[in-house]
Amino acid sequence: MRQGKVLQITFCVVILFSCAFFTFLYWNDNKYKNDPNEGIRYLYDNWEFYYGVLLTPEDLKNGDTKGAYMEYVKIGEVNNYSNHNPYRGAHGCGTYVIHLNLAAEKTRYAIEIPEIYSAYRFYVNDELVGRCGEPGEDDKNYREGIQTKIYSFEAAGECTLLLETRDESHYYSGMTYPPALGTESVVLQRVYRRIIFYTTIAVLCAFNILFTLYYCVKFRSSLKERSQRKNVMIFTGIAFCGILFMGYPLVHYLWQCRVHPWYTIELMSGYVITFLIVLLHNRLTQTRHIMEKGVGYGMVVLAAVMCAIVFLYGNFSAHLTLRMEMGFSFVVFWYKIVIALYLVGRSVISVYRQQTEGVPLLTGSLFYACSYMWDRLYPKFEPIYGGWFAEWATIIMIFASGFVLWRRLLQNAKQAELLQKQYEEMEKQMKIQVRHMEKVNETVEYNRRVRHDFRHHLHAIDTLAKEGKAEKVSEYVANLSEYHKKGRSQGTLFCENTVINALLQYYEDNADQSEIKTVIRVCADENLPVPEVEFCIIIGNLLENAIDASRPLAREKRKIEFYGKQEGAMYLISSVNYYEGEIRKRGRRFQSSKHTGNGVGIWSVEKVVEKYNGMMTIDVGEEKFEVKIAIPIE
Repeated sequence: MRQGKVLQITFCVVILFSCAFFTFLYWNDNKYKNDPNEGIRYLYDNWEFYYGVLLTPEDLKNGDTKGAYMEYVKIGEVNNYSNHNPYRGAHGCGTYVIHLNLAAEKTRYAIEIPEIYSAYRFYVNDELVGRCGEPGEDDKNYREGIQTKIYSFEAAGECTLLLETRDESHYYSGMTYPPALGTESVVLQRVYRRIIFYTTIAVLCAFNILFTLYYCVKFRSSLKERSQRKNVMIFTGIAFCGILFMGYPLVHYLWQCRVHPWYTIELMSGYVITFLIVLLHNRLTQTRHIMEKGVGYGMVVLAAVMCAIVFLYGNFSAHLTLRMEMGFSFVVFWYKIVIALYLVGRSVISVYRQQTEGVPLLTGSLFYACSYMWDRLYPKFEPIYGGWFAEWATIIMIFASGFVLWRRLLQNAKQAELLQKQYEEMEKQMKIQVRHMEKVNETVEYNRRVRHDFRHHLHAIDTLAKEGKAEKVSEYVANLSEYHKKGRSQGTLFCENTVINALLQYYEDNADQSEIKTVIRVCADENLPVPEVEFCIIIGNLLENAIDASRPLAREKRKIEFYGKQEGAMYLISSVNYYEGEIRKRGRRFQSSKHTGNGVGIWSVEKVVEKYNGMMTIDVGEEKFEVKIAIPIE
């Protein structure tokens, strides 16, 4: 019942949020919904297009279209020269022309021309303003070159923009994204914002990689399990591909790229992310059911096959036909639906099984699935500043997977830290037991010597008594008592529990060696509030911290008071010591004075107290440090 409510809440929240988020992007970060009054126009409408020819401004003035018919196109509706004509080829050439009415006064404008596939020459009125690659007069003189460029020019009144384009190598062709025209300051401002957005995403992905590597170095002891190392490697691959997938606008602003291999890498990175997410998703939500395992393996194989198809598609893009491109789009559409449904379904099962990974993964998967739905509902979308719907979904999936993995890794690190502390405590216990046994052996050896020498003492006393030397007998007995008193090596008896008593003796001896005065009163029998080992963790950590804090103090301030007793249904423990210097905290964790980072002692005590539903308070005065613990006795 509880899992059902969690699913309902998660579905409602994520779907409503995605609805609001993508609708907000559609109306506020969309080139096709941009307000021209903001000082910038996105030129997506009223373009004249001449298919199969390269026309210069002089050709148009002379009315020579080289036999091509003029047709109107809307930039962004298709990503090739076809203009919805299925009989055209996937590659070729074409000329785009648009006539504008600008301000009557001569003004300096800037135009941002996104990637045009895969070479062009750009004219403003009759002047050649710039080029990218070389369209050539035929495919023999063609040289590909793709880059997002910004051109400045002065114009007034009627103005004609002309683009000669050719593509013989990309899976897109011609002008796919609308140019942005406006004053220089407005255009550059939008470009800078877009660069900042993608730089931020790339930096966050790089941070994921650095954090993961830092974790691997610092907590390598907790990565001994092979599965954990694989999870870390998979997520590092996801974050690295995220940089490639989200960083392409930065590359296109800075460098002119060829189609191969850069666009194949760009295209592949998104599909490799999906493959790795499916793989990591399966590993984080492991199951023993044979059918679920089979479906999981099937999805991994499907994602791997899709990566291979995309690799071939990108590398052989120059040989593609229009029908091949349409077929690829059809396959991609259904592939994304299948993957999205699988990720959501797997996450739902994880939630029902009360796995801690379920809700974060379900949130990311649902958002991922919703992005495809809104991409179909809002097909006429191209971002001004941010990313495409699929890019936002990928970001959320990366961070959802990263959150689950980081949480698991940090839990493992904490567990490893706690186990290391327990190991040290056990090692300390062994030393205490060895020391205790040495004392027992000394006592046994002493008693053996006493028994051996006893008859000699009796002979001496008997002789003195027969001689009537009563004073000598008394003196001899007194010396003998003093000798036995000095010869014994018994420690203080603190309580009836042998193990606890040995531990308290150990820390009393440590305190005596550092000239620290101790007052220890502990009542402990076999009926302890926690198991013996964990009771030793509490006592050992508190006394060790108190001794370490007392050593640097002046001799008169070296004092420790430690009490433990049962009152009613509670067992109470109190530890008081003095200190000097600053006690540092980060959040709820005390920082260690022995090394950089969190202290383990107090944290270990807190974990034991929490485990048995106890209460623990720490009072830090100017010079006094006091810990009070209350644990219920069952």
